[in-house]
Amino acid sequence: MDMASRVLERRRLVQQLRKVAADVSADQCRDDASRQKVQDMMGAIRRAGCSRDRLKDAEGIFKKYESTFAVAKSGAIDDAAAPECEASAGPGKFRMRGASFLLTYNWRFYEKPLPDGTPTPQTENDLWRLWKRWKAAEKKALGVTQSSSTMEQSLKSLHKGRVHFHWKLNLMKRAIDQTTTDSFEFHGIRPDIRATVVPAGLRQRKLRRASYQEASNRGHFYVVANKIGTLRTNHNYKPWVHYRVAGKWLDDLWTDRKLDHATYLDLALQVRVGFANRKRDLDMVLPREADSRIDETMAEVGRKLDKLKAPFRTFPEVTAWEGAFPLLDFRWKLLALVADSASGKSSFAGSLFANPYVLTVEDVEHLDLHGFDRDLHDGIVLDNVNTWQQLLSWRALLQARNAKARGGQSATNIYAYTQYLFGVAIAVTVDLDAPDAHLADCSHQKRSKWLRKNCVFARLPAGEAFYDKDRVPTRKKHNKYSLFAQTVKRRRIAAAAEA
Repeated sequence: MDMASRVLERRRLVQQLRKVAADVSADQCRDDASRQKVQDMMGAIRRAGCSRDRLKDAEGIFKKYESTFAVAKSGAIDDAAAPECEASAGPGKFRMRGASFLLTYNWRFYEKPLPDGTPTPQTENDLWRLWKRWKAAEKKALGVTQSSSTMEQSLKSLHKGRVHFHWKLNLMKRAIDQTTTDSFEFHGIRPDIRATVVPAGLRQRKLRRASYQEASNRGHFYVVANKIGTLRTNHNYKPWVHYRVAGKWLDDLWTDRKLDHATYLDLALQVRVGFANRKRDLDMVLPREADSRIDETMAEVGRKLDKLKAPFRTFPEVTAWEGAFPLLDFRWKLLALVADSASGKSSFAGSLFANPYVLTVEDVEHLDLHGFDRDLHDGIVLDNVNTWQQLLSWRALLQARNAKARGGQSATNIYAYTQYLFGVAIAVTVDLDAPDAHLADCSHQKRSKWLRKNCVFARLPAGEAFYDKDRVPTRKKHNKYSLFAQTVKRRRIAAAAEA
């Protein structure tokens, strides 16, 4: 079994062991975890006290896993054949064999001296120069002919400013077979070593040498691609110059959130083939991600603003309107909240429901409720309705009878959808100074009989609010959601420094 097949077999067996670990609530490891971590997971399974049959199955799987590390007696390495690479470790064992490796160096470079006593680098430039000098000497000593390296931010580290290095190298003149990483230590820092592995699907499609080379090229591209967090790169084996870049490589990096959208599009353009599809996918992702970020921000802002809100007042009209819904009826009235601007109408309307569908209406002619889900939303808030005439034009739907209606209609009915609002509580907010306020004025000669019969009005005089003004919290919070607020803060700091 070649190295690639062994790696795939190990992952399959680790997946089976993980299922056992999950069943007995034992600690798990990743499918591609090191041998030591898999052994630790097996130890946790043994200590978990599972049934005898279950433990027997696990021991059988683990025995097969261990057998994949059996290595034949070493002899001459035929470098003419596509060289297999191996970097395996176990208790007291380590073997590094092959001609192509990806090395990763992790250290708190800016916080303490390097293990061999080299002083702590003071700047990014100092560290990068130190790396390049060491790498140049290593390349010459090892006979490295294809080299790609990068310095990147450790974005998931708890230590701010921490960085790491990747070095992809190919030893084209000779392969190595050794049980130590001493020759690859960067000032005493031992690397994490990953061998070049050929995916099974690639082996089936291409000759061994070609498939191995493509897998190696992909490793070089991973290192030099301008990933999120990349600080510096250096390479003598260049994409699109020395090797062709496959579109799948950048697709996978983008999917794994390692490429930002602009970099992905730029790389897709350089790949050329499939650019239209990738551009289309990106164009569909961008607005939806923006919507998702807005939703997250709104939820966060809402939680912050809740701490600044005064308690709402109670109104007998609202209480009576709420009390009508527990009993089955043919129809229910709308709740119309009428008051000055900035009187808390919208917030009060939203507080009446657990999960309302809120639609900012303004001056729209056609009511768009395609996002309303009666199995999810317990009510509808039509916020900031500009005129009472709008409600009159939607009366057939807002009466909430036991009947279906059609929304989103057009000449072709392509965007039409079914609306069913029976039993749905609807609250609307309207300003006191609506241009057709006379329609809702019971004393006006041109008042609307439909509005008076089908709405419950909670109307506040000018200057009043739906919240208790005497209980507004005095504590203030910094506004981190406004770019202009940050601009003002910078200006004031600069002005204070000049003073």
